[in-house]
Amino acid sequence: MGAGEVILHRDSDTITESTWVVTATKGKGKVIVPKSSEAEEHVGGGPATIAALSNIDIQHGEKMEYPSPRVDRALSYSWIQYYTLDSPQQAYAALGCMWDKVPVLIRKSQAVKGVGGLTFDTLGVLAGTGEVDVLCSDVKKHRFIEPDREKNDPRGPYYVREFETQVLKMPVKEFVQCSRSWRKQKLHLTVPIMRYFSAKSGEGSSDESFIQHRQQGALEGVAEHVQRHVIDWSWVHGLLSSQRFYNARQVFLEAGVKNGLLPTRYSTVDQLYIQLCGSCRVTMVAPSDALGGLYPYPTAHPYDSYAMASLEKLDRDHWPGVGNISVFRGIVSPGDVLYVPAFWSVHAHDLEDENICLRMTLSSGKRAPDAQATLLRLSRAIEERVADVVGVADVKLWLRRIASGQETKYIDLSTVKGYKRARMCQDIRDEITSSMGEGTWADALRRIIDGRLEPTPWLNENFREPLLLTDTPVRIEDTRTEEERKYPTLFRQKLEKEGWHVPKTESTVPIPGVNMPRDADYRLL
Repeated sequence: MGAGEVILHRDSDTITESTWVVTATKGKGKVIVPKSSEAEEHVGGGPATIAALSNIDIQHGEKMEYPSPRVDRALSYSWIQYYTLDSPQQAYAALGCMWDKVPVLIRKSQAVKGVGGLTFDTLGVLAGTGEVDVLCSDVKKHRFIEPDREKNDPRGPYYVREFETQVLKMPVKEFVQCSRSWRKQKLHLTVPIMRYFSAKSGEGSSDESFIQHRQQGALEGVAEHVQRHVIDWSWVHGLLSSQRFYNARQVFLEAGVKNGLLPTRYSTVDQLYIQLCGSCRVTMVAPSDALGGLYPYPTAHPYDSYAMASLEKLDRDHWPGVGNISVFRGIVSPGDVLYVPAFWSVHAHDLEDENICLRMTLSSGKRAPDAQATLLRLSRAIEERVADVVGVADVKLWLRRIASGQETKYIDLSTVKGYKRARMCQDIRDEITSSMGEGTWADALRRIIDGRLEPTPWLNENFREPLLLTDTPVRIEDTRTEEERKYPTLFRQKLEKEGWHVPKTESTVPIPGVNMPRDADYRLL
């Protein structure tokens, strides 16, 4: 944290009811304390707001009315560096941070033609009648996790019986209405709206020259509006060209309401966040702290790329390294552009009643990969390679054998299976050595498997079979008389009318046409 910055502590880990304690009130770190009536206004009514701010907090965009950070108070943080690009020095400094693969926030950028060009009202008007997938969460959690459902194999070790976040299908106009009116359930929209290709720029280039494809369907009108009236694509194209990015793969529309949380997650590609409406508090963690601090889910898990360790409430018993990570915080306001390097984990918290941003995924192009993300990038490739040979359930077992140098005890080279496993082990050691240096493969493998690559039973703790929810006995009172129970066939008509089952009577006397052929001679039976 910077000099003179105030450290704020909360007395409770809960989000909805918390009290902030100010630890500095004089000097450069003096704070602005609200009046007692203002502080009491939020007690018991929605998310708790910040009770005090330092000058540095205000400088970086914090406001008194914003919800309290959904990050454990035990984590100290540094502010993400921001630039305004109002001078050549500022522009060079921002571009230098991007080139060094360091998160940077560009304030009041020219990427947005006009602040307020896309709001919830605009979404409702421009969107079509088609349905889109909307994430739905209970208000008590108010967080949205988007799983990879194709990886949720019922026969695998990482099967999740019921995901925390539901997916609803509804038109965008209905999403806008429900976001404003629902109290017990909260919604968040994450949907791709266009594919954006940034080839070499030339004379006479226009928006259409590098907007290759707009998402068809319900959001086609929104995508066209963003293309023509909201984003200055020439500015974005110049920024990408200066950093030698090949192209921008996709543009996603993110829309959420106040206090919504997108938990800690990393992306394998660089990203740009362009804020259009509302504000967002982002907390970022470097890839060097991912494996030993955030403990990301295995690559084969439905929650792949999410962190198993929560930043909201640190659990050092299960994730001992989470308290040692370094976090970076920033406030993204309308018109701002946030650069997120590949493999940096992002913990996004919506701050205003209605928030909209565009998230742009980028291709690496001619840029060299980030050195501090080498191990995390290798872990994904290694996990996939081992899973292809020995299966998902045995990935950790074999990585532990390779790390200890005991894999030869379990390999029969006289078989095809044994030969494949031997090649796998050698390829893994060679790949780590070529990327990280001689003698590093054993320690690297231990860091990959430490606290990871095991089943996640806590995700299924509160699950109940749907059929058991209504499996309660139904008792029917027996209103029959003793004669009716003893001789039911004599009261067949009455009992069947009341719903009782009366067995059919089978005669033992031969009757032609009933229980024997009509032309048969019963005397021969």
